[in-house]
Amino acid sequence: MAAGGRRLVGRARETEALLGALDGLKTAGGRAIALVGEPGIGKSALLRAAVTHARAAGVRVDAAQGQCAVTPVLPGLPPLPDQPRDVPERTARGGAAVVAVDDLHRLTAHQIPDLERILQATATGPLLCLLAYRQRQLSPALAAVLSRAMSAGLLEVWQLGPLSPDATRELLGDRPDLAELHREGLGNPQYLEIMAADGQAITVAGTAILGELAGLDDTALTVLQAAAVFDHPFHPELLASALGMEPAETMRALDLLTGLDLLRPAEVRSKMVLPPPAVSAVVYQQLEPTGAGICTAVRRPRSPSWRYRSPGGPTMWRGPWTRTSRNTSPP
Repeated sequence: MAAGGRRLVGRARETEALLGALDGLKTAGGRAIALVGEPGIGKSALLRAAVTHARAAGVRVDAAQGQCAVTPVLPGLPPLPDQPRDVPERTARGGAAVVAVDDLHRLTAHQIPDLERILQATATGPLLCLLAYRQRQLSPALAAVLSRAMSAGLLEVWQLGPLSPDATRELLGDRPDLAELHREGLGNPQYLEIMAADGQAITVAGTAILGELAGLDDTALTVLQAAAVFDHPFHPELLASALGMEPAETMRALDLLTGLDLLRPAEVRSKMVLPPPAVSAVVYQQLEPTGAGICTAVRRPRSPSWRYRSPGGPTMWRGPWTRTSRNTSPP
């Protein structure tokens, strides 16, 4: 099954199950299915493919994104409050329908009651509710609604895992660095495509990540740009010192970035964090090669080492824990 003209790779089992849920609407009754996983893992692609299939089959589809979505994944979709409120009543009268909500984690508080009504309606008629969200970004109120639906047997949660090495080969083709890409890209389709790209193609492949960056304030963006320099887990205090920022200010930015999955904890009990390599690649691509970027590489006199200097801030020396920016080259 294709998703908006794109071929889905490594999702044959989920695709078949979604088609079965659509085909069984009139005979098996309503269902609610949540596609859950990290950014770029394929949630939106599966949702888009299911919506396309349902519309081609003549099934009524009400599709939406979370209110605060940064980058539209399903083009032209309005936020949930603009959707018809007669979905439960319509399905109760026997009209099969699909409600698909992408970026569910972005719903605002006043949208949550509508979602709960739709989930409850799957028990009374041929309604298929398809949701896609990032678990770590759910608000407590939204998580509670989903938890109640799961406890009541109204919601199935499908965790989307990484692609297999064979699926990675199908996505990227046979190449000598395939095993390394699969390992460094964590089997994430979006990350894999970014890491396999070169030059400006990185920006094209990382469009969704750029959408996330567009919503950051200056402090968070500065912290992320500096964090992208590190090749190994780093402690927040080191980053704060390197940037000349207050530790509390740095921690607030790191909490925001971790919540957006742009940074991730390196260990469960450690305060050390690291951007996924693909995020670093996109951030590097956005840094100005002239030296105005947050991480300007300059050579230390009489030394093979490199250092990174933030504008107006202290110098961060390249040691065994950092790597050189891709936007600069040794003089």
